[in-house]
Amino acid sequence: MAEGRKEFPVVKSTEEAVDLMKALLGFQNIVSNVNMPNLGQMPQMPLGSIVETNCVFSNDQVKPVVSKPLPVTVANLVYRSCANIDATYEGIKERDLGKLYAAFVNQPLCNTLTMEQSMALFKEMCYNTREYLDDHFALDKYFK
Repeated sequence: MAEGRKEFPVVKSTEEAVDLMKALLGFQNIVSNVNMPNLGQMPQMPLGSIVETNCVFSNDQVKPVVSKPLPVTVANLVYRSCANIDATYEGIKERDLGKLYAAFVNQPLCNTLTMEQSMALFKEMCYNTREYLDDHFALDKYFK
């Protein structure tokens, strides 16, 4: 194929990314869901939190679609997730294992764990991924 002896079939990709790029170039408008900072499109969530939202892709712009308010019980669940993601980001940015643990233990899946169990699990997860963390976090100092 590279030498031109065999024909290479050119077919349209089914990836939406191609259509999104065409929309950004001004050939069409597309509504698609993406992760982006909350600019007010999710009124019950903190501004700046990364949220999954529908956006209009058009000539050189991506504009979020404002959603209706969520029912209070659902909004509480989503807000908790936003807060955990924001806290995780801050913990990573500040290289603060304490903040990362606070976000970890606040996950709904940790609700049934005692503080001792959650800390043991967090420690195990950190040590099992140590090769990725050692350049950024002082695990032995934190877990002494």
